[in-house]
Amino acid sequence: MRRVRAHVFSSTRHARTAPCIAIDSLLGTYGVEFLGESHRTGENVYYCNAGDTYDTTVIFNGPSMRVGCWGDLIEHHAIVVPSR
Repeated sequence: MRRVRAHVFSSTRHARTAPCIAIDSLLGTYGVEFLGESHRTGENVYYCNAGDTYDTTVIFNGPSMRVGCWGDLIEHHAIVVPSR
């Protein structure tokens, strides 16, 4: 089975997001995806898609990163999800 990686970054953000993509490749996750904005800092939040909302993954909040699951951030209202 062939994996398809979906990176959601535009070329203007590439220099800033290249570390995210590199970590995604090292982890073997399914691409880096936009989650929303941090309620506290206003920074864009991205994560390595590990396949499930509560799987442990790497979360990028502006220039910082942490290990956790993005489902907890949504449950605790730490992320402002943009309306479509």
